[in-house]
Amino acid sequence: MQEPVVVAGVGMTSFKKPGDNLPYQEMAAQAIRQALQDAGLAYADVQEVYAGYVYGDSASGQRAVYEVGMTGVPVVNVNNNCVSGSTVLYLARKAVANGSADCALAVGFEQMPSGALKNHWDDRPDPLDHFNGVMDEVFGHPELPMAIRYFAAAGREHMERHGTSLKTFANIRAKASRHAARNPLALFRREVTPEEVLASSSIVPGSMTRLMACPPTCGAEAAIFVSKKFAQKMGLNSAVQVLGQSLVSDRNGTFSDKSAISVVGFDMSREAVRQVYEAAGVGPQDIDVCELHDCFAQNELLSYEALGFCAVGEGQAFVESEANTYGGAVVVNPSGGLLSKGHPLGATGLAQCYELTHQIRGTAEARRDQCSNRAATQRRVGWSHCGHPIWPRQLNRLVHVLYTRTKEHSMVKRLEGKVALITGCGSSGPGWGNGKAMAVLFAREGAKVYGCDISLNAAQETQTLVQEEGGSMSVAECDVANAEAVEKLVKDCVETYGDIDILVNNVGTARIGGVVEQSLEDWQLVFDVNVTSMFLTCKHVIPSMLKKGKGSIVNIGSVAGIRDSGVAYISYSASKAAVLGFSRSVALQYAKQGIRSNVVMPGLMNTPMVRQPLISLADGYQTASLEEMLAKRDQQCPMGHMGEAWDVANTSLWLASDESKCITSAEIVVDGGISDRIG
Repeated sequence: MQEPVVVAGVGMTSFKKPGDNLPYQEMAAQAIRQALQDAGLAYADVQEVYAGYVYGDSASGQRAVYEVGMTGVPVVNVNNNCVSGSTVLYLARKAVANGSADCALAVGFEQMPSGALKNHWDDRPDPLDHFNGVMDEVFGHPELPMAIRYFAAAGREHMERHGTSLKTFANIRAKASRHAARNPLALFRREVTPEEVLASSSIVPGSMTRLMACPPTCGAEAAIFVSKKFAQKMGLNSAVQVLGQSLVSDRNGTFSDKSAISVVGFDMSREAVRQVYEAAGVGPQDIDVCELHDCFAQNELLSYEALGFCAVGEGQAFVESEANTYGGAVVVNPSGGLLSKGHPLGATGLAQCYELTHQIRGTAEARRDQCSNRAATQRRVGWSHCGHPIWPRQLNRLVHVLYTRTKEHSMVKRLEGKVALITGCGSSGPGWGNGKAMAVLFAREGAKVYGCDISLNAAQETQTLVQEEGGSMSVAECDVANAEAVEKLVKDCVETYGDIDILVNNVGTARIGGVVEQSLEDWQLVFDVNVTSMFLTCKHVIPSMLKKGKGSIVNIGSVAGIRDSGVAYISYSASKAAVLGFSRSVALQYAKQGIRSNVVMPGLMNTPMVRQPLISLADGYQTASLEEMLAKRDQQCPMGHMGEAWDVANTSLWLASDESKCITSAEIVVDGGISDRIG
């Protein structure tokens, strides 16, 4: 059995009417950058790319992706009509599940024209000719646009077989509008009533009105899929996983049944559902929230029955009982679905993934399914269902087992009952900085974390990660080089949690320049942030530790304090050397009082501070791109790669825990051997 694949990050643009949109490559690049930022990864981490679109020439995927980076990885273009987005999701997920990649990107985009879908190749056989033949026989109306004809016929057939009223479809559209009103990315956010839907212009008299059809739309969505091993290595949020997925196509009954419902793919949907339910070991009763392909209100009703939410023929009762919305059996299309959110063909399937990821994380804000307040031992289950009848159908199930992370990351809580004050707990950019990784790791190990950062937004981002995992963390904005601010910070921490057992001094900054080039202001700034901050935090925290008769102080230094780095930043090197002397003095002065003080000395690190090519550190390498800079730094390390924030976090965890109770005045180098390399 294949291991579940992690949805590490998602990004999505606002959906727009044709003509109101950005060019396709800009929309796609925007979605990709959002997904990378959400995951905390760089484009250099991506090993395979799958790009889905319909309205575009060959290699549009490369054109879009190259806006973000050109790293030589394969870029596969996929045109699978309305299921294009779901197909690239399927391929990216499968690449990771099969082990051909640890990190794959799926991106879907569409720059659509106005109007109904139509054929563009009139000089060759129509790929839909067999389907059209069945429709000629069972419904007629060849003058209608293809999609409208098919789904109006399927809706009419359901009405005739099961007594379904046209108002039922109007109720579905009205529900979609209520949900979309909560979605800032949706195309249509105005609520409409069933009466307004019925009163809109008739497309097929007695079978379909204009508001029962989704609009042509432009937009983009991207998702990053990674293996669980890769997620653990990089410290990624693995809350959302794809556990089951199916991609199927037609069987003979599509034509032989002489049924419009068969033509629009009802049997395919049921087969895909059966495969995924069986693989995942769940049933329709386990589903909390569902994103399905409501290209027409008629298809949403058919999908209820195909998914097993109700028996065949009972779709109308399911709608009338409001089982399809908040407070009902399953919240269907909390995003507003295609009917209100919009339907950019290449992006639609991935947009469903975007919505379900936020639903399962609990970050869907006003759209959040009320089921998300269930006990932590229960599972949040979501369905994504996307496709059109004559093209492959795909469903994928995303499940969040809320207790999985705790079990995976920590069997023994090494910091249970302790309070940790961590400075610099945010990240300076997308990804995992040292302070962010330490805060999350310490909380996983049972600590109550009080974190501060010069950027409150960065601190709150870390706090959200901790709280999503069930940990305890409070945050504050603080300039730790300011004496009054630090005194207040320590006081607030003690008032919040009662004590401070662990102090981690993590803040740091650097300014390029030698002794002649650097200004006095920059010199003083670097010493204030890197050294004075430690003096101030220790000054106010140590009295609290003395009352308890124990405590652990972890100071983050750098190998720049003991060796030349090859980059002229004299104030940084001097300040990090000062950290060693400061920490040693504190350790020896308070050793008999049970207070330990140690230093972690990172070497070349792969953290957000380094991975942003515009920071001054990049100038010392004289390279043309971030990727080249990272590669050069990797080559400098004897182990062939830089360290990561989690290397610093794990070392700091050990020093903070009682496992190192006899360790003080130590300086632990975390640099892959670079400090001992000659030349």
